[in-house]
This record gives sequence, structure tokens and C-alpha cells, in this order.
Amino acid sequence: MARTGGAPERTPVTGNPVTMPFDTRAEIDPCSLTGPAAFEPHGTATMPGRPDMDNCRVSVATDAGRAFVWLGEQMSTSMLPRDRTQLADLGRGATIVLLEDGCDMALVLAEGFAVTAFSTSADDGDLPEVLLCSLNRGALTGVFNVLAGERAKLWRPAPNSLATLSPCDVMSRGLVAEQLDIPSDVEPVFPITGHWCRWGEDDGNQATLRYPVAESASELGVPDGHPTEVIADRESWVVAGRISCTVYAKHIDFAIGVGTFEFAELGVTMPDVGKPGAGDPCAAARTLADAAWRHLPPVT
Repeated sequence: MARTGGAPERTPVTGNPVTMPFDTRAEIDPCSLTGPAAFEPHGTATMPGRPDMDNCRVSVATDAGRAFVWLGEQMSTSMLPRDRTQLADLGRGATIVLLEDGCDMALVLAEGFAVTAFSTSADDGDLPEVLLCSLNRGALTGVFNVLAGERAKLWRPAPNSLATLSPCDVMSRGLVAEQLDIPSDVEPVFPITGHWCRWGEDDGNQATLRYPVAESASELGVPDGHPTEVIADRESWVVAGRISCTVYAKHIDFAIGVGTFEFAELGVTMPDVGKPGAGDPCAAARTLADAAWRHLPPVT
């Protein structure tokens, strides 16, 4: 069965090209980009969803089980996989495309912008792929309708929000290259919103600094009771994996969330750990976090 997700909702097909609203002083509230009607007839969505800086997580109850749909991350079309399939032409310069394998999708807009959506089972067990595809496609059709109707809402970060700080600007390219053992001319990758930045090579050593939003550090993967250490005057958690290491620091309340907080997260991956001459991901992560944390806005 083709992973198309069903027919799109009725949408305007004429008028000026649809794109994202931009304000250099504000951020788009990702949960304002869709509503419960976008997920009918596939299930019943609980609104409002839970926002972070890039996505809105919507819980949808379906006959097959509960799903989480993440939607709203903005990026340039150049960051989308080359292997993508157009599923629908919504008019006004907008299309929905399927990204590589699975059901991840993007709404491609005018002027080279895109908005992504992906879904997972919210509970143990798997949901049918065709259902997940339908939810993604419905979500992005809803995003198109909101943008076409100019109904997206903006929020203004506090002066000390991490949203005001570009993660690509907090560490020197030379330091990153030294810690990852990569050429210093490798360009970092980052989305339009600027809430994460990745350095390194696709199949090699990488470092990523991002600003997740969560209720607690344990929600991000920090084991309960994990010890903290002070890095650049910030209480931090350092969590080691087999070939990776991630440093977390809690920041401030997230302005448009309920009971959620901004975090800084610095992760390093080194696929060749254990081989002669390979680096230590936790040593690199601590060094890079020390540099990054020094640029974070004050907590108070």
C-alpha cells in the first residue's frame, strides 16, 4: 500500500504563495499551526498540544491506540533529504512531500521554506504505518490552512531565554574542529529557527548543541539520581553512551509551556570509540559544554 496518508483536506488553491510569518523579535508558536480538525477522521486530538521551541507534540487517540504527532519544525528545503516524493499539491506554491523511508513528511512552501511532521506510538507497541502517514499528512494540511489564513501566533522570548541565542555562535569553529578532529572548514548545519546547531561529518565525529524543552532532565534521558557536576558555573549532568556523551544544563521556565523548562544540551558522537587514536566523547563534550555554557544567558 502506498504511504500517502489519504486525501488532503479542502484548501485554497489560488492566491499569493504561502510562506512563514517572520518577526525578528518573536518566535512562531508551533502549537498554533494546527487544530483538532486536522486529525479527523483518523482520531481525536487533545488540544492544546505541548510546544517546545521547534515542534508541537499533539496526542491523538485512535482506534488502534494513542499516537504522538510532532509538527512545526521549520527548515530550508535544502536541508530536506534529496530522496523525497510529492504526495499532494495544495496550491499557492505549497506541496506535501514524503521524506525517504517511513512516514516523515514535510510541507514545502514558497521561498524555500519547509515545515516537518512525524508520528510515533505514544504507548508500548506499534501503530499501523498507514495511520501514522495519515496523521502526518493531516497535520501538514492543517499547517497549510493556518498559514494560508494567516492565523499563526507568535511569542516573544524573555531576554534571557535560550531562544535569543544562536547555538552556532557560542563555540569557535577552531575549538570544535580540535575536539572532534575534523577539518576547521566544515560548515555547521542549522535550521531556520536556529534552536540547534550540528558540527561534523555525517558518518564521522559530530557535536550538536540544541535547546530542548522538557518537564525534567530525566525526560531528556538523564537517569533518575544521576550525579551532577559544575561546568562553567552551571549544574550539569554528563551522560555517557557507548560512542557518545551528552551534557545537559537546566535553564529557565519555558514561556509558552506548562510545567516545562528550557535546557541546553551538548552531545558528542564518535563512532570509532575504542579504536587506536580515537577520541573520548565525554572529554570533548565537557570541553565544548564549558565553552558553550559561558555564553548562555543568566538564569535570573
